Amino acid sequence: DREGNAIAVWHQSDGVRANIWANRYTRADGWGSARPIESDDAGEARLPDVAMDPDGNAVVVWHQSNGARFDIWSNRFTANGALGTAERIEANDGGDAADARVGMDADGHAIAVWKQFDGTTVDIWSNRYTPGAGWGTPELIKNDEETTARPFQLSVGAGGDAFVVWLQSAEGRNDVWAVRFSGSAWGTPERVDDYDDDTKTNPDIVVDGSGVAHAVWSQADPRFQNIWSNQYNPGSGWGAPELIEPPNVDPEEDANALEPSAGINAAGNAFVVWIQNTDSWTSIWSNRLDPETGWVGAELIEAIDRPAKAPLVIVDDRRHAHALWLHFVDSGFDWVRTNRFE
Repeated sequence: DREGNAIAVWHQSDGVRANIWANRYTRADGWGSARPIESDDAGEARLPDVAMDPDGNAVVVWHQSNGARFDIWSNRFTANGALGTAERIEANDGGDAADARVGMDADGHAIAVWKQFDGTTVDIWSNRYTPGAGWGTPELIKNDEETTARPFQLSVGAGGDAFVVWLQSAEGRNDVWAVRFSGSAWGTPERVDDYDDDTKTNPDIVVDGSGVAHAVWSQADPRFQNIWSNQYNPGSGWGAPELIEPPNVDPEEDANALEPSAGINAAGNAFVVWIQNTDSWTSIWSNRLDPETGWVGAELIEAIDRPAKAPLVIVDDRRHAHALWLHFVDSGFDWVRTNRFE
C-alpha cells in the first residue's frame, strides 16, 4: 500500500491437502506470523492471488475443491490486519473454476476474474466486491461456444476501470482479445490485434488511473516472435497494434522475444519487460512508455551470459520501475535478479 505495508499469500501442503496461507508485513514491525486464511478441508486449495488498495485493505482469491469440482473462494484483510471469513464467490456447478485473479481500485472496490469450464469450452467469469456491501453476483464476461479462452490477465486501475486480456483460438491460431469494465458494467469483448496469419502468446494488460490501457503480447512475424502493443483510450477505444520490440535484423540469429510483462502507475508511466533469445542464452529487455510521447525504444537491461526467464515489472508513483527475473546458475534457475529505472 502507500505506506509500504504488504501481504504475501501462497498455498502450502499439510501432508494431506494444500491450504491457503498468508503473512503480513508492516514497516513498523516487519513480517508477522504466517497463518492459514481458509479452513475448508473438503479438498485442495491452490494458486492464490492478492491485491491491496492504497489504504492497506487487501483481497485474496483462490480455487478450492469441494470434493467434486473446483470453486472460487475469497477472504479479505482490513487495513489494520484483521482477517475476515473465507467465502465462495462463484456459483456455477457446471464445471471446474480455476486460475482466479484479483485487482483493487483506490476506493477499495475489488474485481475477481477466473476461468470456468462449461463442459465444452472455457469461459471467463467475474465478480465485484463493494466496500460495505460485499461480493455481488458472478457475471459471465466471455462466452463463445466455438472458441476457448486461454491464459488471461486482469488489471484494475486506480479510478475503477478494469480490463481482462486473453488468447482466443480461431482457425488454428490464437488471437488477442480484451474486455473493459467501465466502473459499472462489463462491455463487449474486442479483438485488439489485427494479424490473421500469426500466432500470439503471453498477453498482458495494464490500466492507469484515467482509464488508459495498454495490452502487450508476443507475436510471430512469422519466423521470429516479437513484442507488440495496443492502447485503449476512453472515448475512442482501441487503436492500431504497434511493434515495440525491434524485429531481428540478422536472419541467421535466433532472437525470439517472449514472455512480456507490463507495469504502470496511476499517471500512465508504463514499462514492458521480456526475454530475448540469442544463440547461446536469453537476455532481459525493456521498453518504456512516456504518456506524452509514446514508446521510447527497446533497451537491454541485463547482459549476463546465462539464461534468464519469467520477467516481471512494477512501477511506483514516482515513475521508478523495478524489474525482476530468474537467472540460471549451475543446475537451475536459482537466482532472482533485479534492475531499477530511476
